[in-house]
Amino acid sequence: MIDTASIQQKIWEHLREGVLSRHSGFHVIALSYLNGAYPRSAYVVLRRVDQQQRKINFHTDIRQNKVEAIRDNPHICHLFYDKTKKIQIIAQGKATIHHQDDISQAAWDNMQRISKTCYAQDLHPGSSHPSATNGFTDTAWEQRSDIKILENGYTNFCVISMQAIELEWLYLKASGNHRIKFIYNTKNNEWKADFLVP
Repeated sequence: MIDTASIQQKIWEHLREGVLSRHSGFHVIALSYLNGAYPRSAYVVLRRVDQQQRKINFHTDIRQNKVEAIRDNPHICHLFYDKTKKIQIIAQGKATIHHQDDISQAAWDNMQRISKTCYAQDLHPGSSHPSATNGFTDTAWEQRSDIKILENGYTNFCVISMQAIELEWLYLKASGNHRIKFIYNTKNNEWKADFLVP
């Protein structure tokens, strides 16, 4: 007999593991969002999980196209898969963009310098360029380690926080796969579990 409450608890444990270990299969997320008329996906890194608040966070550059798309339609989906554990997790919910607020500042303050470099690039992410580029003009690249230049990258940094409204768990095994969907009821603040045919 499968205990759905234990499975749901395990989902959040897996996600916390994904935050803490870059070797975890749950560390990198396939993010999906609506970009105009078409869905679009991108890999992002899982940065923070709050089970009580149902929050799943990642970081990105405020200038990225996906930020504008999420502003237009905040309903997003995260797909996780750990091939060793043979577990797939899908999380759906509504995203909030945190830019130059307490949440983004706390994340920035805890970030390593090498990670901050990504946000110090002076060329606009996703813009057209006449040749291959690392995102920096030559001058900016030479100055990228300067602490003032590095800290200026904070203006480009943001945290995307999704509050999960649905979770789906799929366990692949030779004797038969198992699949469960959890839907959060905002009226009674409880998760409802349904077994699905895999």
